[in-house]
Amino acid sequence: MIRSLLFMVLIILFSCNQRARQQDEKNFDTTLWKKNEQFRLSGDYDSLLSLNTRYYRKADQMGYEDGKALCYINIAELNITLVNYQKTRVLFDKAREILENSQNNLHKAKFYIMYGHFNSTLTKPDKAFEDYNEALNNLSKSDDSPLKDKLLFDLYIELGSYFALKKDYGKGLKLFQKAQKLDDTGFAECIIGDYIYMYRNQDSAYKYIATAYHKTNISGKKDKIALYANTMMGEWYKAEEQYDEAEEMLLQALEIDKKTRRIHANYSKYIYNDLRMVYERKGDREKAYFYLNAYNDAMSKTNTAIYTTINQDMESFI
Repeated sequence: MIRSLLFMVLIILFSCNQRARQQDEKNFDTTLWKKNEQFRLSGDYDSLLSLNTRYYRKADQMGYEDGKALCYINIAELNITLVNYQKTRVLFDKAREILENSQNNLHKAKFYIMYGHFNSTLTKPDKAFEDYNEALNNLSKSDDSPLKDKLLFDLYIELGSYFALKKDYGKGLKLFQKAQKLDDTGFAECIIGDYIYMYRNQDSAYKYIATAYHKTNISGKKDKIALYANTMMGEWYKAEEQYDEAEEMLLQALEIDKKTRRIHANYSKYIYNDLRMVYERKGDREKAYFYLNAYNDAMSKTNTAIYTTINQDMESFI
């Protein structure tokens, strides 16, 4: 009888420990996801790198291998935006090695979405599509949660871009609109407005661009989404030959770009090119020439010193 009671007590203690561990891991995932997204969108390179370094050590102390994989994926995503593809591959390989033994379908889905994005960036769309299907398969096995919704949003954006590339514009638009239902930041409207604008339906595009711009103004954030919305608004005014308004929007975008470019380093050239065209059409040759040079410098990546520092940071993290 006593042995039976002791056995039951041990089972209860083990069950409580398991639940406590699962809750700790869930808290780890949620906090890391929210803070990483905040720093990524705001372009806060130092905070993002520091966050993932701290959480990697925390995962090591917890014996939480999946937590380490999430940190590797976050830093890999950072390196994609910095066009640092060699380090990106190393980081993804480390994450993949851990997640091969993982039972967490959300973690696997996150890996395949970001790895698919990497392959798409490397102009391997069909390989990326295979990754997206793996992500969708893992998400279908997961319970509903805010993290699942965020991953579905990311996946719909990636799949929409894939079908746009394949010239299946109807399917691409439907996927972007599915993403829109999971987003309240204005980012989905930016994507849809940009997408429609590319195919010359400017009246329809304006509705989405203006909605995105309005949402970012309400939020007051000067992050990647605000950067995108201001740029799109400037491009719409440029297409409408409202060059003073276009100049104002694009200069606002450039101010946001200065705050976010340590992460979103590859974006400046788009604004420079837009401003070049605006000043050409306004007849201001001096400013047009200035932004032409800025565009050429951005294209040739003259900021070698910055990339050297980034590489040193990545070596240290790895």
